[in-house]
Amino acid sequence: MGGLLYKEFVAVKGKKLVLTLAVCTVAFVFLRMIFPGDLYILVSDHGEMFSLIDLAFVTGEFCILWCGGFIINGFGSKLVQADEKNKIRKYLCAMPVSKKTYVASKYIFVGISLYAVFSLYFIWHVADMAYAVQGRAADMSMMIYSFSATFLSLIMFLETIELPLFINLGREKSMLIKIGIILLIGLCAIGYLLFGDLDVFERLDIEHILIWINDHGFELNLISILSPVICLAFYALSYRIAVHFYLKKEAWDE
Repeated sequence: MGGLLYKEFVAVKGKKLVLTLAVCTVAFVFLRMIFPGDLYILVSDHGEMFSLIDLAFVTGEFCILWCGGFIINGFGSKLVQADEKNKIRKYLCAMPVSKKTYVASKYIFVGISLYAVFSLYFIWHVADMAYAVQGRAADMSMMIYSFSATFLSLIMFLETIELPLFINLGREKSMLIKIGIILLIGLCAIGYLLFGDLDVFERLDIEHILIWINDHGFELNLISILSPVICLAFYALSYRIAVHFYLKKEAWDE
């Protein structure tokens, strides 16, 4: 299993990713230490404090979470593409590796990657909040943190759908299905923008969002706690489904 996990690590250019993220993390923490939030503070007419430095670092928090999640979402395609390109299954056929272990390695690798992204984001969040001042930017940071577990759980749920497709159908057919679904969602979004009620966007602002979060704090905490558990259950079910169909294949080099 260790060799298979390392193979997946190489397939996604893991060394380059780890080095890049490590450098970005060190730079983020260092810059946060030398640029605390009380350097550039603006005060609104209502007496509300707003730190431009805090806003910049909150944007960094959001980027590492968002980009990390969607990088993981692309791992399924990269893992299968590398296997198809390098004819990995033919080599595994001559080794004491079962199909079940082969499928499990991909699920375990994606799961470890999601945990690593959440851990890295948590480091960024703690470093940011340690030097932030109370104000709108700090509230935005806490809002992002409250949705972080749910967001990564959503990425895991997407993987429960994509991994069985990529493993059993191959990259080309799976990408065709994925692109078709994305285009369908895009057409629905365009249709809503053309014919839907757009007044709802005029009523959306950060103040209303923060008030809504404060009013529904218990429900949001419950969702953030339960969503990883529920998605892990679906993830395990997805693994069983992928193994079930993959075992029916007659050869490794299909």
